[in-house]
Amino acid sequence: MSAKKNPNDPKPIRQAGESLRKQMDEIWEANVNDQLFKGAFVFSALITGWVVVLSPGYTVNTMILSTVIGLGYLLYLFLKIKRKLPYYHSLKKGMLGERLVEEQLNEIRKAGFDVFHDFILKDEHGTENIDHIIIGPSGVFTLETKNWTRKNVPQDDRITYDGEVLKIGGYVQEERILKQPRRQAGKLQALLQPSIQEPLWVVPMMCFLDRYVQLTRFNPSGLQVVNQRGIGSFILSREKKLSPDTLRKLSAKLRELNRAD
Repeated sequence: MSAKKNPNDPKPIRQAGESLRKQMDEIWEANVNDQLFKGAFVFSALITGWVVVLSPGYTVNTMILSTVIGLGYLLYLFLKIKRKLPYYHSLKKGMLGERLVEEQLNEIRKAGFDVFHDFILKDEHGTENIDHIIIGPSGVFTLETKNWTRKNVPQDDRITYDGEVLKIGGYVQEERILKQPRRQAGKLQALLQPSIQEPLWVVPMMCFLDRYVQLTRFNPSGLQVVNQRGIGSFILSREKKLSPDTLRKLSAKLRELNRAD
């Protein structure tokens, strides 16, 4: 007999890519498993029908019509699955990127930093998640992981960032891409500031997986654009700003808020 779950039991800390994994599970259950089950049922019914109709006394025309209807429904199910698969694979690629970045962040942990994954932010504007939060003596950092390319942009094109404009090759990227990590850092800063006495500045970071990133202007307090190998070098090179007492308070607050649903 399984033990009854206590609603007061502590929930586990969220893992990297947890929100994406949940979305993938929902898509698979609602749009793949369900359709495959329906398809298997229709296919079995057709096979059974043909076995019956080929027995003496039954008309073949009725079964032919049923087969056409059944095959049409199977085609509908196939197209429904096909429409969802690109989004599913996109989520899978994003989750892989977050897991690969998590490996890099494990190295930062060895230097005395705390790392939190898939942090959920909720306010009157809705819900969004911060892929990773890094907190240590040199400050608090949010990290948004990007594991994608844009149409007609080769994977080996370098990324350049001057503090205002982000380019992949010769293609200028949309402003909203830069607004997301800045907005999330601002929300996290407002959430954490009441927990401590000293002023807090959360530094936003954006990581492009396996890309060459060139910064043409350095802004130590603004949005940082890096690849996964540049995360640690940027964070660990900054001077110590937070006291041990402040770090304990901030880590405790983040640990309290970053529990799985």
